[in-house]
Amino acid sequence: ESDPNPREVQITNQGGGSLTGLTREIVYGGGPQGWLEATLSGTTAPTTLILQPRTGTLPDEEYSAVVRVAAPVAANSPQEVAVTFTVGEPPPTDVAVEKTGPARATIGDEVEYVITVRNLGSALAVDIVVTDDLPAAVRFVGASDGGSEQEGVVTWPVIERLAPGDAVERRLLVDAPTVGELLNVAHSTARSDDPNPSNNDGITTGSPLADGAEGEAYSVQLDADGGDGSYGWSGSPPFGLGLSGGGVVSGTPSGSGTTSFDATVTSGDGQTETASLEITVYPALAITTGSPLADGTLGVAYSETLSATGGTGSYGWSGSPPFGLRGIGDARVDGHGELQRDGDERERPGGAERDPVVRDHGGRTRSLDVAKAFRSVR
Repeated sequence: ESDPNPREVQITNQGGGSLTGLTREIVYGGGPQGWLEATLSGTTAPTTLILQPRTGTLPDEEYSAVVRVAAPVAANSPQEVAVTFTVGEPPPTDVAVEKTGPARATIGDEVEYVITVRNLGSALAVDIVVTDDLPAAVRFVGASDGGSEQEGVVTWPVIERLAPGDAVERRLLVDAPTVGELLNVAHSTARSDDPNPSNNDGITTGSPLADGAEGEAYSVQLDADGGDGSYGWSGSPPFGLGLSGGGVVSGTPSGSGTTSFDATVTSGDGQTETASLEITVYPALAITTGSPLADGTLGVAYSETLSATGGTGSYGWSGSPPFGLRGIGDARVDGHGELQRDGDERERPGGAERDPVVRDHGGRTRSLDVAKAFRSVR
């Protein structure tokens, strides 16, 4: 076995006077001794304590020691530095990763994900590598703890050690994608064998999925990453939709509302991951104003409010009413009839006018037949 790289510990003077006469003492934790070199660069703080384990012919196991640094005039003397290292392959341990983020985001906003790495095993985990595969739809903004992005993969510096029961966090900041679902996967691996690799990937989807509308065909493809690259999906989406083995959520929603369901992906090598996906289905969009509209009188002020129901509940209107009446962006048809004919002659709308159209914020539209909407202007 080769010797581990040396470690440096900075010794500082937090007081106002001079801190001299520094000494160091090594206390071994049992077993072989003499395997640790601890050298002070100087005897006056600030200075550096250099720690160099020497593996030599040590048998494979974990070794520990405490280095005590003392100063004659320091009230908090001595201070201790713990040293632990393993000779040979480290014992198996269970490293798990969990990734959390917002359920919803506004397009263009920055979204922060928190990646939590935990040692669920009973042995020290060493040399842990954390990566995150970014979906093509997002733009990398930044990462904590020295994380950097290259070709769509964010990688953090190696976590050298993680004690049993301990956890560390890494944070990732991206720009919110366009409308739709987003699947984002974080991975963690350690140098030691992992008896439970199925929890090494953390999936956070771009939940919610794309919105749907009651009675209209719906289809969204789910994606996954990790494993051997071949996947099978299972789950029971709401509103009468189905989830195919290939990861397609599809069908014609038979109800409306907002709810979540669990989707489970299984890779060909047996790894599984489950994510909770939120989906919103809006009621069917419809124009509820009856046709024909109220009659109008030539030259007399006219106003009629159109109404709609369903969809997202927030509407915009468009159209070109006949007889010189004004548009309907605010759902009102108003103005004065401007027919240049005898006052008692009736006029039907012609082809130049456009039917009133209502559009919700989800982009769904419904129209009203203008030929029926305006019965007459007298």
